[in-house]
Amino acid sequence: RIMSYFFEGEKMQNILIGLFPGIIWGIAPLLLHFIPVNSLKQLSGTTLGICLISLLIFFFKGTKIEIGNFFIFFFSGAAWSIGQYGQYVGYSNLGVSKVFLISTSLQIIGNSLIGGILFNEWSDNSLLIKGLIGIVVILIGVIFSKDRKQSDKNSNNNYYYLVLVFTTIGYWLYSAL
Repeated sequence: RIMSYFFEGEKMQNILIGLFPGIIWGIAPLLLHFIPVNSLKQLSGTTLGICLISLLIFFFKGTKIEIGNFFIFFFSGAAWSIGQYGQYVGYSNLGVSKVFLISTSLQIIGNSLIGGILFNEWSDNSLLIKGLIGIVVILIGVIFSKDRKQSDKNSNNNYYYLVLVFTTIGYWLYSAL
């Protein structure tokens, strides 16, 4: 009976639409490790795949998009591509585990600040304090998660870390738009 609830018509379609990006984006960094192309080609392939799936959903769901919304979607996608490019550069130069740790934590911190301050989700002082404490806990987790055995003595790695940090701002803009 429970299975029939989830696998009926539109409910199943919505579940698949929700799960598909998470599964693909979770597997993609691991697969990209085995594809010997540069970061720009990886980004182009990812973007093409996302566009194809979006067009399929667009045509099968019969969605209408107004011109104003189209430009918001366009700029959001452009911001996403900046963040994604930084991750691809990081994957090939720093490794997936280091990039995930930094990028994911920066996305959580940035999106929390954007939601809390810009969108006024932290409407009173107690919510502000709780939000900031949560961000400090995330930072402590990042510090304790860092692999202390492998220190980055290569000065080029510092450059790639900076690229990753600055391109994560693209993810913040993508989320905020």
